[in-house]
Amino acid sequence: MFDDPTSELIRSAPELSGLDPNSLPKALTKAYAEIISVRLRLRKMAEGTSNAADLLENLRPELQRLRRIAFTQEAMASVNPDGPKRRGAAFLAATAHYVTLQAQRLVSPANQSDVGLLTVGGVAQEVSATLLFLAAGASPDAAEMSREIHIPNGLMQVERRLLQDIKRLATGELDALLADSTIPETISPDGELTMAEVGASALYLMLQRCVQSIAAEVLGRPGHPPSLPELERVEALCTQPAVQFLNRLGNSSFPGPRHLASLLKAVGSELPGGSLARLPPPPGVGASLWTSGLALIAKTRPYLWENHRDAVARGYLTPGVSAAISFPTGAGKSTLSELNRTYAGSLQLAQ
Repeated sequence: MFDDPTSELIRSAPELSGLDPNSLPKALTKAYAEIISVRLRLRKMAEGTSNAADLLENLRPELQRLRRIAFTQEAMASVNPDGPKRRGAAFLAATAHYVTLQAQRLVSPANQSDVGLLTVGGVAQEVSATLLFLAAGASPDAAEMSREIHIPNGLMQVERRLLQDIKRLATGELDALLADSTIPETISPDGELTMAEVGASALYLMLQRCVQSIAAEVLGRPGHPPSLPELERVEALCTQPAVQFLNRLGNSSFPGPRHLASLLKAVGSELPGGSLARLPPPPGVGASLWTSGLALIAKTRPYLWENHRDAVARGYLTPGVSAAISFPTGAGKSTLSELNRTYAGSLQLAQ
């Protein structure tokens, strides 16, 4: 399930008492394989002969352990978004979330977490896992995970738009994200919602604009405020002193928006560094020609994967360097080919 670099990334996550990091890639692979086996068996069985809960019973202790790992590592990645082990913690948490979510979908296929994706008190695991994969620099996995985010009918406009933009960020549809000029309608405190729900929706609206800022930073587009200061402002607002009671000032608390802000901080720390549009021009190529060429590629492939970065670091775009590239299907050969063509075309125009 994991290649050597990915296994090493998992093992680099912060250590936990009683947990052998070297065993984690194998444990995740085994649990996922068993879940897929159960799924295949269910398809072959006649109705009523068995059910997913029974078939997964032997896996229950391991799934519970993986859930604990997922939430613990998620907390570590979110509270220290700039830390040296953030990528490992984020990838391990996201992968454990993905595996346990597959089991949950088998047991309760009708319960797709259609409500409660973004609430006053929390963020659904499919949403946090999508952002955690992005924070780990694993954009293909984030795109896959984003398919698990099912946006229900009747969801308030702010939350709906924020979820849509998170999915766009994960799948690399950054042009569509930034081109969408519709402004979500904010909710009124005069309705049936509580003041806490109204406040959370206002904070989620601020976070939706932060997602736009992150997308603009990835593409190098001006005209958007920096994401990090605004995300820090949202975090502060989530625990602002707000209530006076018995001559004492109490704090308002919005754990859901605050946690999403911390996850987006981790994403904002990772994605611009892996931006294809911000790749420096190779020797002999003018910056304007190179930038315009990259902008065309970034419309459909805005993110540099780890193997892309490694190839560039090894001199793939250096004049006079020949390279033989061998990747599995879907591992990013097309992006490298387009980069090479852009380099060659820019060099010809420059001459």
